[in-house]
Amino acid sequence: MRLHLAVCVKGLFFPDPSVVPRLVEWLELQFILGVEKIFLYHIMLPPEALAMLRHYERRGLVVLKEFVWAGPYKRYCTCHQLC
Repeated sequence: MRLHLAVCVKGLFFPDPSVVPRLVEWLELQFILGVEKIFLYHIMLPPEALAMLRHYERRGLVVLKEFVWAGPYKRYCTCHQLC
């Protein structure tokens, strides 16, 4: 019997482009360990990180969704002040 494994990742908030190599390492490790698909939610990522994640998305390994703050919590999000 073959088991399927997916990972869901919390909202990514990394404004610094230096995160890209570490994110690639983490993704590749997940695939080595048998993960078939990774679901990622992004809050703030540099263009380099988004481009890299889109590459994995085109290969069918990653599902990338924009994180949307719900209802009344939108006004309390401090990360929007950093944008």
